[in-house]
Amino acid sequence: MKDFEHVEVSSRAPNPTVPNPTWRSFLTVWVGQYISTLGSSLTSFVAAWWVFEQTGSATQFALTMVFTVLPFILFSPFAGIVVDRYSRRRVMILADIVAAGSSAFLLILLLLAQLDVWHIYLASVINSVAHVFQGPAYKASISLLVPKARLARANGLVQFSVASGRITAPLLAGFLISTLGLAGVIGLDLLTFAISLATLLVVRFPRLRNQGLKNQGLKNQATSTNKMVWRDLLVGWQYLIHHRGLLGLALLNMLYNFLNNFGLILKTPLLLSLGSPKMLGVVLSIGGSGMVLGSIFMATWGPARHLIKVNLGFLLMSGVGIVIVGLRPSPLLIALGLFVFYFSFAASGAAGSTLFQRKVAHEVQGQVFATKQLLSFLAEPFAYLMVGPLVEFVFGPRLVVGGAWDSSVGRIVGVGPTRGMGFLTVLAGVLIVITTAAVYLIPSVGQFEKELPDEI
Repeated sequence: MKDFEHVEVSSRAPNPTVPNPTWRSFLTVWVGQYISTLGSSLTSFVAAWWVFEQTGSATQFALTMVFTVLPFILFSPFAGIVVDRYSRRRVMILADIVAAGSSAFLLILLLLAQLDVWHIYLASVINSVAHVFQGPAYKASISLLVPKARLARANGLVQFSVASGRITAPLLAGFLISTLGLAGVIGLDLLTFAISLATLLVVRFPRLRNQGLKNQGLKNQATSTNKMVWRDLLVGWQYLIHHRGLLGLALLNMLYNFLNNFGLILKTPLLLSLGSPKMLGVVLSIGGSGMVLGSIFMATWGPARHLIKVNLGFLLMSGVGIVIVGLRPSPLLIALGLFVFYFSFAASGAAGSTLFQRKVAHEVQGQVFATKQLLSFLAEPFAYLMVGPLVEFVFGPRLVVGGAWDSSVGRIVGVGPTRGMGFLTVLAGVLIVITTAAVYLIPSVGQFEKELPDEI
C-alpha cells in the first residue's frame, strides 16, 4: 500500500481518476457482502446463545453485546484514516480476513473442546474491530462503484442486507443449531467469508489518486505524510464543521440513535409482559418485515432528488412508530408500531447515506463516515444506562393504580406494571418527532441539498 501524495485540488472538481462506475460491479460486491453479513449475524447470534446456555447468566449474555459495541467507539476515528489513505478494496479484504480469523479461532477451540466464555468475548472484539474498518470502507466505495442516479437504490440494497440479516439469522439459527451444531454454523460462516473475498477479488474498484482536499480554506491534513496521526483524526470533524448541513444531520443522527435505543430497548420486556416468547417472536418478525420492505422500497424507487425531505420525513415517521409501540399494552398495536418504525428507519438510512455520498468529497468519505459512525455509537451506552433507573424509580411508580400520574398521563398510556416502560417509549418517539421537525427548519440543514453542490 502506498502513502498518499499531497496534491491539493478543489473538492468540488470532478476527480479525473474515477472512471465511469458500473451497476454490475456494485451488485457483485453487494452480493458478497450480503452473504457475509448473514453468516456473521448467524455466528453472533449462536455465540451469544451458547454463552447463555453455558452460564445461565443474563449479565454474561449482555457482555457479548458490550464487547461488540466498544470497538466501534474506540477505533472508528482510526478507521477513517485507514480507509482514506489506502485502497478501500484492500481494507475490505483485510477486514474480511480478520473477521474470518476470529470465526476460525472459535471453531478450532470448539473442535478441541477448549472453548470458554472469554473466548467468545475475545472473538466478538476482533470481529467488531474488523467491521469498524469494513463499514466506512464499504460505504465510501459505493459512490465510486455506482452511477450517481442510482446511489439511493444502492443504499436501499445495503439496508436490505442488514434488515434481512436481522430477520433471517434468528429464524435460521434455531434450525441450524439443531442440525449442524455450533461448529457447523461457524463453518458456514467461514464459507460466506470465502464468497465475500471472491467477489472483492474479481471486482476492480476505481482508484483515486492520493489527493488532498481544499474546500473553503480547509486543507485535508489526512493526506499529508508529514502530519501526526492525531492531527489526521480531526479531518472528519473539520469537514463536518465546514459544512453545517452535514454536521446538523450527523448530530441529529446521534440524537436519533440515542432516542430510538432509549425507546425500543424496552420492546422485549413490554411484549413478554403481555404474552409468551412465541408471541414475542411473531411481533418482532412483523416489525422486521417493515425494515425489509422499507429497504426494497428505496432499492426500487430510490429518489435522486429531495433526499433531505425523504431522510427527515421518514425519521419523523419512525418517531410516530415508536409512539405507537408504547401507547397501549396491545401486541397488535406494538406490532404495527414496530412495522412503521423499521420501514421508516430503513428508508431514512438509505436516503441519509446517499446524501453523504453525494455531498462529501471522495477523498475524505472514509473519515466522514467513520466520524458519523463514532457519533452514532457514542449515544448507545448512555441510553442503556438510563433506561432502567428511569423506569424503576421515576415513571414506573407514578403510573400504577393510585400513582402520582394516574389521572393525567395515565389517561393517555394507561396505568399498570408496564406503563412506565410504555410512557418512556412514547416520550422517546415524541422527542424524535419534535427534534426532527426542528432540525428541518434550520436553514443550513433544510436547504443544504440545494446550496451545497454534489461532489460526484
